[in-house]
Amino acid sequence: MDIEAAIEDLEAQAYFASIVSIQTQQPAKVILQVNLIERDQTFFLSWPLIGKDFVAGFYTKATGEKPVWLLIPMTAVALINSYFTEIDVTELFARDLLQGKLLGSKVAIRTSNNEAAISGLLVSVQENFLSLRLPSWQLVHFSIGSLKCLVVEKLNRPTED
Repeated sequence: MDIEAAIEDLEAQAYFASIVSIQTQQPAKVILQVNLIERDQTFFLSWPLIGKDFVAGFYTKATGEKPVWLLIPMTAVALINSYFTEIDVTELFARDLLQGKLLGSKVAIRTSNNEAAISGLLVSVQENFLSLRLPSWQLVHFSIGSLKCLVVEKLNRPTED
């Protein structure tokens, strides 16, 4: 599967189409249990996408909560279990997804050293680094491999011309 097809699949599957519709649809056919290396933390992700160096999908903390789209680098993953069906792995890299679809979106990043999440606008992705503009207008830069997870808080949807 090429990068464009993988991104189109992601759009069709969930977030980019409409996050609201997920709450009213039948449960996702595929659910992944993702165990992180640090602190024995586990996430159950629906509408998953597994790329070359990441796993992503919708995560809901509690019943009735709005799901958030979560990206976890494989460097933070200890184990992945799939429920209900086999999983597909795409040829997509995290940097390509971030650069192609999430630039300008508000994201929260948690680093692998368990510091508090840092929120800002994703303004740049170059090689394996991403840059966030904080509310204070300061730019901060992260290695994609150093992330524990990235949560999309608000998607920047491009306007139609």
